[in-house]
Amino acid sequence: MIFGEFRCEEAEGVTLAHTLNLGAKTLKKGRVLGKDDIALLKQAGIERVTGARMGEGDLDENAGAAAIAALLVGPNTETRRPYTGRCNVHASARGVLRVDAARIDALNALDEAIAVGTLPDYALARPAQVLATVKIIPFAVTRELV
Repeated sequence: MIFGEFRCEEAEGVTLAHTLNLGAKTLKKGRVLGKDDIALLKQAGIERVTGARMGEGDLDENAGAAAIAALLVGPNTETRRPYTGRCNVHASARGVLRVDAARIDALNALDEAIAVGTLPDYALARPAQVLATVKIIPFAVTRELV
């Protein structure tokens, strides 16, 4: 991933680092800029944007979070759609959560780009309750980490 300032002419495919209010339209942080967005930026007089361009071996933050969350799914648990680099694992039935702390610690030790949090071991779980969350801190993570 390359993070920095990009001239608008070169910004197609860049993930915005900050929300930009263009008056009639707002381009939110995390949006991948397309041709129409570039035209709006130019129309608003914006020459440069700050963001991230994914490399060939990168997964965007949502894909990375979903891939890691899928590793945590077990009986009576499920993931939901990732958003803003976060993917939650929910209970699909009432029960008692068992947490493999060594596994969670190992995931957290992989790289500072990855953060995994869970409820405590033996926590009572109810359907739809969030049991764990995976967060990818930057806009992308390398495939080899996942």
